[in-house]
Amino acid sequence: MRPVEGFYVEDADGVIFAVKGILHPRGKFIVVPRYVPSQTGERGGGGTKRYHKTPSSAYKVSMDAWPRLRYVDPYLGVELLVMRTGEITGIYDPVLGLVELRRRASMPLHRACVSLADALESGGLKGENVGVSGSILLGLERGTSDIDLVVYGHAEEKKAVEVLRKLRAYGHTIPLRGHVPNPMRIPVKAHLAHERRKLLKGMLNFEGRFVKYLVRCIPFEDEYRERYGEAKHTDGGPMKAEAIIVDDGLGTFLPTRYEARSTGPQSLRFDIVSYGGIICEQARRGERVLVSGKFESVVNERGRAHLEIIVDMRGHYLYSPELGKRKPR
Repeated sequence: MRPVEGFYVEDADGVIFAVKGILHPRGKFIVVPRYVPSQTGERGGGGTKRYHKTPSSAYKVSMDAWPRLRYVDPYLGVELLVMRTGEITGIYDPVLGLVELRRRASMPLHRACVSLADALESGGLKGENVGVSGSILLGLERGTSDIDLVVYGHAEEKKAVEVLRKLRAYGHTIPLRGHVPNPMRIPVKAHLAHERRKLLKGMLNFEGRFVKYLVRCIPFEDEYRERYGEAKHTDGGPMKAEAIIVDDGLGTFLPTRYEARSTGPQSLRFDIVSYGGIICEQARRGERVLVSGKFESVVNERGRAHLEIIVDMRGHYLYSPELGKRKPR
């Protein structure tokens, strides 16, 4: 499998970048810098090399820090950071990383990660479609790091959700508790109600303690609804809407997508999309939602257009206002 979401790549300077998304320009990969070599870095691997972790929220700052990687994409209509294939000196593969982790799983975090991966595979997922990502894949984890697993393919996603549903029912996992980040800054009661019902993220009960986990479901490239270069995305500016979710079939994937229709008299049809996963499991079919994001018109090669609201930046949100009013079960 060529690098997609969940993979990391390294350049000649030792900077480690996360590969983002499914669609990539020919001979290039869309990336986000995550670990930068630094003598005073807070992360260290098995050797003496240390790294500073760059938070995802610093992406715009990163674009100024890596001017040679800046690229205005003619189809996606935005400026990105991309690495050319020839600039990549190392590739971190999640599936191979999990194989290696099983060999060296010594610390509790490693064992917890392998335990959750084993549970997924016991539920019928193919081993070659399950991997470990994040700091554990890179060997830069701390004892307090989260479990970050990836599952590739539509068929495997359905099995993964079912396994996680059973783990939650049996008490082997629980929803996030304590401080639950609210990056969309939606009303607190609604935020917590949304988080409580999510299965792909939560806390795994392992050896008497709870470990945070995140499972990301990534479609294969040939399963994704669009091929790079087949459609042109045009920015229509910020937009807020009230809508009904018509289809949530891709709501557990990254990229995340919901089909929706506005509640106004025109009953406008559009998709609600996130490439960063912030709205994964955030809405369900039939729910009334409030959404804020960037409005895009997407026109394919045959001239057919559909509309999207992209929910990825600060100030964007998607939530059901009714959900926060219900009493938790």
